[in-house]
Amino acid sequence: MTLTLSFFLVSSGYSQNTQALEKKKQKVEQNIKHTQEKIENTKKSKESTLKDYNKIQKKIEVRKDVISGVQSEIKTVQVSLSGKNDDIIRLENQISKLKYDYGNIMKSAYKASLLTNEWMLILSSTSMNQAFHRWLYLKKIKKDRKQKAAIIIAKQLELESELSNLELIKSGKQLLLKKEQNQSDLLSKDLQDKDKLLANLSKDEKYLITTLNRQQKQQRAIASDIEKAIRREIARKEKEARELAERERKKEAARLAAIEAAKAKAAADNEKPDVGSAAIDVNPVKSPEKKPVKTVSEKKEVAITETPKSAALSADFQSNKGNLVWPVGRGVIIKRFGTQAHPDLSHVTIVNNGIDIKTETNARVNAVFEGEVVHIAFLSGYKNTVMINHGKYYTIYSNLESVAVSKGQKLKTGEMVGIAAVNADSGNTEVHFELWNKENPLNPAIWLKK
Repeated sequence: MTLTLSFFLVSSGYSQNTQALEKKKQKVEQNIKHTQEKIENTKKSKESTLKDYNKIQKKIEVRKDVISGVQSEIKTVQVSLSGKNDDIIRLENQISKLKYDYGNIMKSAYKASLLTNEWMLILSSTSMNQAFHRWLYLKKIKKDRKQKAAIIIAKQLELESELSNLELIKSGKQLLLKKEQNQSDLLSKDLQDKDKLLANLSKDEKYLITTLNRQQKQQRAIASDIEKAIRREIARKEKEARELAERERKKEAARLAAIEAAKAKAAADNEKPDVGSAAIDVNPVKSPEKKPVKTVSEKKEVAITETPKSAALSADFQSNKGNLVWPVGRGVIIKRFGTQAHPDLSHVTIVNNGIDIKTETNARVNAVFEGEVVHIAFLSGYKNTVMINHGKYYTIYSNLESVAVSKGQKLKTGEMVGIAAVNADSGNTEVHFELWNKENPLNPAIWLKK
């Protein structure tokens, strides 16, 4: 009873004496949230820039390889062009020589008057055999000259065509090289811009992290101030409870002392002799000495922690460890108990004094065990919060859209506490659930039924 009264008073005193701290805490939490959002945006921007940076770097290397390949191709083409030019010159010389020889033959034939009458050469033969060989010779010479002239002309045309094609290829390669060089210049400029951007992002991130560390330090300081305020309130209320108990003890001692005094007076009145009665016995029998009754003040003092009823409830609650019903009908733990890494910022840690459970829309939130509602409050970031006492244990149900209980109300296991609310940050319906043993937070997950 005393402990329950003490906690009741502590809860009320805490609500009144920590308003300034709570407002300051809310402001710091808002600043931290804003800073974390900026860090996350900066991180995403930096990651995107790094990806672009790597892509551009790869493109630069590919472009360099392409340019190098094009340059090699141009050198090969130039060598081919030089070789083709030599071939063309050689063929032109051959054609010139053939034309010269052919001209000399034509001149000789003209002089011999064979150009207009080949048959005269044949008929002037001394024999049929000579005439036949002259005819074959003239026919072969004529055919060979025509074929060679045609071949020379065809080769010259072919080489000229190849030379033209090579010139076109060379021009195309030069244009490609110029284009690739321009792209390489542009990419190099982009890379310089990216380097500057990365430097600025790193600078901004360092600043934001420094700011976050400072804000988190403020948050820890505020949390420490609140905890100290709670301890001071608990100590003050426990002192009041002890003083009340001492007054009750003194009152009880005075009552017992009055009873003893009344008994002593009655005994004394009974032992007085009547006047004029028989002679007084000179050796009266002594009545047995009465031992004084120990008053409450003389009993060994025991520290007041729990009433028998509260102790029984605590033992019953503790015996159900690992078998407590869940605060919601269906749900999954999305944020575990204790110190842990931030889900998005790998270099940021957060502390959770309970667990966060994702559940269904408008889910009913129930008491995990029988107990008494000792505190109801609206806290920044947690909306409606209900605290239920189970002896020396306490369960806290936060992020409630509405509350279905009142302070001092006794609840049974599974009885409705309120309705789960939507988390503004995640957009999910969530319940924040905590379990405390006096001033020590416990991991609720190991107490709930598996």
